[in-house]
Amino acid sequence: MSSEMWDFDIFGDLYFEKAVNGFLTDLFTNWKDKSCCHEATVVLFSRTYYDAKNKNAFPEDHRDHIQQDYKGRFYEDFYNVVVQNERREDWMSLLVTIKTIFIQYPKLVRLLESDGFPRACNSTAAQGNYLESINLSFNVFDKHYINRNFERTGQMTVVITPGVGVFEVDRQLMTLTKQRMIDNGKWFNQGNICSRCAFPQVLDQNYF
Repeated sequence: MSSEMWDFDIFGDLYFEKAVNGFLTDLFTNWKDKSCCHEATVVLFSRTYYDAKNKNAFPEDHRDHIQQDYKGRFYEDFYNVVVQNERREDWMSLLVTIKTIFIQYPKLVRLLESDGFPRACNSTAAQGNYLESINLSFNVFDKHYINRNFERTGQMTVVITPGVGVFEVDRQLMTLTKQRMIDNGKWFNQGNICSRCAFPQVLDQNYF
């Protein structure tokens, strides 16, 4: 849910509309046509940057949640769980829920004025919590063998982004993510809803 989600493409559509009315609608229709019985968890994630010089600008009981990047900017990561471990015959009703959250999202991540908090802005896709969200799904997959449901097999993470596939990431976190993928045999797919990239793979820019 980076700032590009509120931008328009060359055809006049919001990137959020392309994600919901395009990608997710086609995906859920395909699931229904093929009688798939997937168990899915949907999480909306983003990073909020604050215009602050130090942590004293934040409420005292909230300072532990604030982090600082390599440029010295203060930020906070948000993860909004829409559904968790759900199975449905028809997933189209979920689109209404996602659209409702989209309207409320600026308030949920403190992009609007919030008591005691500095002025905030949404990050771009390149500067967001991309690897953090992937590792969040890996945390769930690490325990896949506990109380395993044999009605379903296989696990996959799908990341939908309005970015072009270039991300500014922490070097140590990138190394950790790669190692977790190798050790546990996990992988993820990425869906770019922006214009077609000139390169086929995800590019990471390391700053630490």
